Parts: sequence; C-alpha cells; structure tokens
Amino acid sequence: MRRDLLQTVVVKGIAETSAVADAADVPVADAEGVLADLAAAGLIRRRTGRLAGWTPAEERAAKLGPGSVRGGTPRPRRRTRCTGEFVA
Repeated sequence: MRRDLLQTVVVKGIAETSAVADAADVPVADAEGVLADLAAAGLIRRRTGRLAGWTPAEERAAKLGPGSVRGGTPRPRRRTRCTGEFVA
C-alpha cells in the first residue's frame, strides 16, 4: 500500500489525499496515515496555498529525471507536415 500511494503521488504530481487514495484504491483513512509517514521519511511533502496537496519532495523529483514514471520516455523527433522541420 505504501508503494502504491507513493507511486500515485509521483505520477499525479500534486493531489489531495482523497484523490491519491482513490487512484491507489485505498481507504482515505488508511491513506492519511501512510502519506504522513511518507512525508516524515522525506519522500513527499504537503503543499499549501493555491495549489495544495501532496507532491514528491524536491530531492525525489530531481532523482526521477526526464525518463522516470512522472516524465515518461522522451518522444522521438518528428517532421511537421507543413514545413518539414523537426520538432520535439
């Protein structure tokens, strides 16, 4: 369950407790305690303000990098139909 909740926070980027619990198919009451434990371990943190919710800690997000679950694999370059130029 702990791994599922952590992975859900990483994939979502930022989400409230109820959204994380629903995505991981875990009861909200259980998720609250596990998310608090993950925050105490420094793996995630709770943001407040306009964009509030659980988010991966900065150190964890830096380790994930562009090829991670969060960023996915880089898309191959392709040509546009109009100009034939390469775009990302």
